[in-house]
Amino acid sequence: MSTIGIVQPVVRPAYKFSSDRRGVSRAAAISLRLSRNDLRRNAKQLHQRTTFSKLLSASGCVCQAEDYADNSTYQLVAPSSRDLFGHVGRRGVLQGAAIGGSQLLASAAQASLFPGATNSRSKPEDTPDRVAAYKRFIAQLERRENTKMVPEFPRGLPWLNVARPLKMTEDLRGRVVVLDFWTYCCINCMHVLPDLAAIERKYDAQPVTVVGVHSAKFSNEKDSDAIRSAVLRYGVEHPVVNDGEMSMWRALGVQSWPTLMVVAPTGKVIATLMGEGHRQDIDDIVAAALEFYSETGDLLNKPLPVAPEREKDPRIATSPLKFPGKVATDLAGGRLFISDSSQHRIVATTLHGEFLFQVGSSQPGLADGAFNAAQFNSPQGLAYDHARDELYVADLESHAIRRIDLGTGMVTTVAGNGYK
Repeated sequence: MSTIGIVQPVVRPAYKFSSDRRGVSRAAAISLRLSRNDLRRNAKQLHQRTTFSKLLSASGCVCQAEDYADNSTYQLVAPSSRDLFGHVGRRGVLQGAAIGGSQLLASAAQASLFPGATNSRSKPEDTPDRVAAYKRFIAQLERRENTKMVPEFPRGLPWLNVARPLKMTEDLRGRVVVLDFWTYCCINCMHVLPDLAAIERKYDAQPVTVVGVHSAKFSNEKDSDAIRSAVLRYGVEHPVVNDGEMSMWRALGVQSWPTLMVVAPTGKVIATLMGEGHRQDIDDIVAAALEFYSETGDLLNKPLPVAPEREKDPRIATSPLKFPGKVATDLAGGRLFISDSSQHRIVATTLHGEFLFQVGSSQPGLADGAFNAAQFNSPQGLAYDHARDELYVADLESHAIRRIDLGTGMVTTVAGNGYK
């Protein structure tokens, strides 16, 4: 389950709703915990705003404000907690979306009436509406004086994939930056990496940069060599900083792994998204930011001091295998099959390790065809069928089962379509 910002989906006892909302009385509720002053100053007026009420009604939400003994809660209730907005802003009042300005909050709500991710929650045809709504939100955000700014990275931190430490106020100024707060022992963080890679490929020629902020959960995860190994294993190409003391984490109010934070070219935090499955959200927010800041003239596409880790160690360049996963044997034929996971291919050798042939172009993807044209994506498990002379592959990141016909030299997909 993913959460957005510090907005936590919680199940609460049934509240009293009007008769036409009785059907959602047991729905998951989103509580936005505000200070008494925030609630007194903002919640009541927003609750009465026509535009805001219509937006909530359109998304099937009920809005109410309650005053508890020790704190106040501004309550939004929806048939599904995933249907609520919250993909914009960050720590503060409504995660930074100025709750005091109904027009801004309305823009945020409107943007998320089209909830998005790489699963079935979003539709491609919704993207133009979402991007337009996010642009309106960014415009409001830039007019605010107290918007959260990303601080400078602390000095002395180890960096990977760059020739020198990056600075927010110099190297990343003028760029749309996606900060990825992760740790290599977090499986959900690993699930986010393909989404970030897709964003990097799409905006490769534009001033968009992903920066991994490695924030160790346990002390052994602070080791830079271990982080470097993970960077190489998972093919992470973007800059990564080892923030072992979690300085950036604390400064920006991050609360869980993984957390993605979109930062404007001006250094302001545009959006915070917690959990996985936000590829479409990130894509739409980045697209909106590029459009908006292109119009304001704030974009700068200057080169970064890129220095990939894979090019720094000669052993990596000369090694025939990169983090191989599994093996299968054909004893009768004297063959050994190896899933060369990080190079997205299957290698066939003799039982003594002499190279015979490879299956796959070494480019990640999901494509059938001849051995030299087929594509795999981090293949793992292998099973050899001696009777048919076929090799079955668990193609991990493609979420598919592939069949290699060793007789015809063709690769086909048995199950899966590239998505979870």
